Amino acid sequence: MSQKSAKTFFTFGAITVAIFVGYVFASAPSKDSQQNANSAQQAEVQTIVEANQASAGTVTAAEQQTQTASRPSPLAAPATNFIEGKHYITKFPNSNRAKEPVLVEFFSYMCPHCYRLEGTVKKWQKQKPDNVKLIKIPVAFAGNKLYEIASRAHYIAEELNIVDTFGDAMFKRIHIDKRPPRNDNDLAKLFAELGISQEDFKKASVNNFNVESKIRKANFLSRQYQVNGVPYLLINYKYEIGQDSYKSEQTLFDLWNNFPEQDFK
Repeated sequence: MSQKSAKTFFTFGAITVAIFVGYVFASAPSKDSQQNANSAQQAEVQTIVEANQASAGTVTAAEQQTQTASRPSPLAAPATNFIEGKHYITKFPNSNRAKEPVLVEFFSYMCPHCYRLEGTVKKWQKQKPDNVKLIKIPVAFAGNKLYEIASRAHYIAEELNIVDTFGDAMFKRIHIDKRPPRNDNDLAKLFAELGISQEDFKKASVNNFNVESKIRKANFLSRQYQVNGVPYLLINYKYEIGQDSYKSEQTLFDLWNNFPEQDFK
């Protein structure tokens, strides 16, 4: 081969190799693009879950009854193979507060995530086992006046035996009407809309021993169980709900229906 032919041959070969290498690198996804794709997928899953929770929290009572009637009960196919660290976390192994199977929900009417979860919790209440109790504890983060007012209002409603009706109205006023109660006058108007007289409201709200005692207990439990954000759910005051349990409403129901009993067998 002549010197000129050899030079031409190697030049052509180098170009061919460069084209091939460029194709390989162009075809292979970069680390950043993989991370972006994973993040996008996780965001999509989260959006689906939150959308389901949001729609569950905003349907009317009639719509909820229709949906419940057409939906198979979560008890039909319980997934009882719960995994430590995935479905639940033994957060407080020495807690002995629960005297019966319980699901404990630390929440606030002010919290948008609690509002979205409310539809799921109500749906579960309609079909939960009779031996599993739901305990809702309103959290009043120290120094946050609106959260403190919302917590106190919950126990005033309990004192007046209208807590379920009040809860729906309170969530609506805060998250749909965008008018959170800011003082006792606002609360009195809200309770009046629910049929509570000014006199009865004052009896339940002004220096009421039961209400004040429940508020102190709620604040104590929030500190004891290290509640830094809401909603925060515990089973039997011992087990924190793990991330895998939030993958679907069905998985949550299976956990809430079946897991609390394990400490009482």
